[in-house]
Amino acid sequence: MQRCDKFKRLFGCYPFNIGCKRLLSFAIGKLFVHLLEFKSIIMKNSTTKKFILFVVFFITYVGFSQNTIQYNDEKGSPSATLDDLKWLAGNWKGISPYGVCQENWDEPSGKTMMFCFKMISDNKVTFYEFGQIIEKDKSIEMQIRHFSGDLKPWENDKPEIFKFIKKEGNRFYFDGITYEKIDTNTLNVYVYFEESKEEIKFSFTK
Repeated sequence: MQRCDKFKRLFGCYPFNIGCKRLLSFAIGKLFVHLLEFKSIIMKNSTTKKFILFVVFFITYVGFSQNTIQYNDEKGSPSATLDDLKWLAGNWKGISPYGVCQENWDEPSGKTMMFCFKMISDNKVTFYEFGQIIEKDKSIEMQIRHFSGDLKPWENDKPEIFKFIKKEGNRFYFDGITYEKIDTNTLNVYVYFEESKEEIKFSFTK
């Protein structure tokens, strides 16, 4: 996603919360692997060995689990309409690793749902998003444009496009973005940054 480089410029680093977890998981996993080599010390019985292997598996699984998936051109997008996402309409306020944020969605109309988003850090707007989810080819598609705090556009001529992948339970998966409806007034949004291979979480309430 193009916004990854913008985050680096604005905040001095790439999104790091998931990256740190992965690094920690990797380090701990390597530590246990080295411990396994000292059989004379900790590998005196098979029960100990099984326990350590379980811990390694558990930590690795937790550290590398993700909440976003990537679009597959061969599979395409399943049937969907804006009615599936009309619960998004409203004023959402939330937090992220980079500051507080606000996202506003309107009701479906004209085969589109419009939204605007802003990120605030140190009491200053760092960037805006303006976008929409549209009905297209019997499915839905998200389109987003980004602007700096002084409304300078990030994209040159075309918006970023995020194809719809699937609905699974209370989650709606787009290409690299997942909307998770916790309840009527609580929402989580997970965003994947392709360049840094990171995923960050935005938590919102109405």
